[in-house]
Amino acid sequence: MKMKTTLEYQDYSTKLIVSIKGENVQDIVEQHWSFYNHGATEQPELWWMCGTEAYFYTREKLLKAMTSAALFRLLNEAEESNSLKGCKGGAMPYARAIAQERFDNMTQNPRESFVNQHVDYYEYDSNHGRAENLSDSDA
Repeated sequence: MKMKTTLEYQDYSTKLIVSIKGENVQDIVEQHWSFYNHGATEQPELWWMCGTEAYFYTREKLLKAMTSAALFRLLNEAEESNSLKGCKGGAMPYARAIAQERFDNMTQNPRESFVNQHVDYYEYDSNHGRAENLSDSDA
């Protein structure tokens, strides 16, 4: 099955920021709801960078959610074709392999790239958030 979205992530040790890119909003929202429904995130909202990219925060639950989604997809497909009958371990080993491959194919971006993309999108300059020094006599 071809994915309609691409995934990227940034590792901040205590959390992952997962970016979902797609050709339209519907594909991105559906992918996010899949992650949400399978427990990757507890936040139902997405943060949008533009019309074709959004992100959410997660912790160690991402791979588990990918495995769960792959398992459900395999079971739905196998129900129609009976292709998993008699397989040792059932569908779970296949689901784990699919999820691990999907995670391994995600691009890991450096922290700076996400911050720069986010800053550029909101048109902040590089001095955003810095206080002005009012101790100068001509201030």
